[in-house]
Amino acid sequence: MSCILQIESIYKKAHESIRADPARVKKQKDTANIVKKRWNRAKLSLSERKNRIAQKKESWKKKLEDGDVDA
Repeated sequence: MSCILQIESIYKKAHESIRADPARVKKQKDTANIVKKRWNRAKLSLSERKNRIAQKKESWKKKLEDGDVDA
């Protein structure tokens, strides 16, 4: 029950402060520390795609020669 009273008092204080000064003040964000995340892979050019496939083929051929993979 005391938890409910604590939450209620927090809300009452918040509403009182809003009524005292209703103008919203935006917080300044520190843009120096923001690192953007990129989830999608960057697009490859045609030559890069062909090179990638060639590397995969060579890797696969090497595995077949070594007997690591059942063909």
